[in-house]
Amino acid sequence: MKRRHLPPRQPARSHPLMAFAATVVLAVSATAVVLLPDVAVQAADALAQLPSGLDAMVSSSGILD
Repeated sequence: MKRRHLPPRQPARSHPLMAFAATVVLAVSATAVVLLPDVAVQAADALAQLPSGLDAMVSSSGILD
């Protein structure tokens, strides 16, 4: 009985590209997580600096209705 020999498999060419993309995504997400508290604090500080009449202007203009 003759044995069938399968040809050797070619290595996947997209594997290194997918590994690089995953590394970039992880690096960007890690940077975002590190910077998130600073952005949240800056946003909270900016809310305290809003003009006092801004609330009245927004409610009278009907933008948020």
